[in-house]
Amino acid sequence: MIRVIVDGVSFYTTKKRLVAGVGDNINVNQAVRTVYSLLRRGESGVGSRVAIYDHKMQQHHYDIQITL
Repeated sequence: MIRVIVDGVSFYTTKKRLVAGVGDNINVNQAVRTVYSLLRRGESGVGSRVAIYDHKMQQHHYDIQITL
């Protein structure tokens, strides 16, 4: 199981579900995938703040931590 924390909300998921999308918000899904891609071989976790632009070109920030 993979533990994900997005803006203080913690949940557990699988790699398959993480790649497919962890929720119904496209911006959150993209932000989580981006942070997951930062994990390097041998690391047990990663955290980052990600800025995503929506369809109205408004910037949204997400604080994400992923722990294997």
